[in-house]
Amino acid sequence: MAIQTKKKDPHDVLDYEFPWATWLGSDTITSFTIRNSAGSTVADAGTFLDSDGAAGTLVKNSATNTTTSVTVWLSAGAVGKTYPVTCRIVTVGGRTKDKTMNIKLEEQ
Repeated sequence: MAIQTKKKDPHDVLDYEFPWATWLGSDTITSFTIRNSAGSTVADAGTFLDSDGAAGTLVKNSATNTTTSVTVWLSAGAVGKTYPVTCRIVTVGGRTKDKTMNIKLEEQ
C-alpha cells in the first residue's frame, strides 16, 4: 500500500487522522504512539525528522484516539520538506500495526 501524502502550510495547525476501522474488524485500539522516521516516539511539543533523516521543525501538538482511529495535531514545519509521521497501535487482541503518512510542507 502506498504511503498517503498530505499537504500542509507551515502556518497551519491541523489534525491528521489515522483511520483503522477497516483493518481492525471487531478488534479495538488499546494504546498508540506517534513516531518519527527513525522509529522514536514523538512526545507532545516534540519534532519529527524530515524525509532525509535531518532534525525538522514539524511539531506534534497532541494526539488522541478512539477505539478505531488516532488523530494527531501538527504545527510548523519547513517549506519544501516532507515529514514521515507514523502511528503505531496496539489492539485488545494483542496485535501491533504501523501506518505512516507523509506531511509535505508547501506555502498555500
